[in-house]
Amino acid sequence: MHADLHRGNLLFTDGELTGVIDWGCAAAGDPAGDLMTAWLFLDERGRAQFRRELTEFDDATWVRARGWALELSVLALARRGDSNSFVAGIARHTLAQLLAG
Repeated sequence: MHADLHRGNLLFTDGELTGVIDWGCAAAGDPAGDLMTAWLFLDERGRAQFRRELTEFDDATWVRARGWALELSVLALARRGDSNSFVAGIARHTLAQLLAG
């Protein structure tokens, strides 16, 4: 489990994902922790495709992933507010995506 898999921790080369960084919270655990990237990084269309591709996860896992995304976003804004505009942007994007469905 990565615990905060969002665009700030993803490396791209020529538009292709080539790496993941920031493993400070890496641990074996609930796969929903990694699925929360569906809200941290993607829009509604991307999230639908992501879920179609990951058929091995049940509805309960996706519900927990929403919870992980909500927790990370609320804590980021509560702890940092707008002092880190990059992190605040991710948190605000995530909250908007969670509210969108």
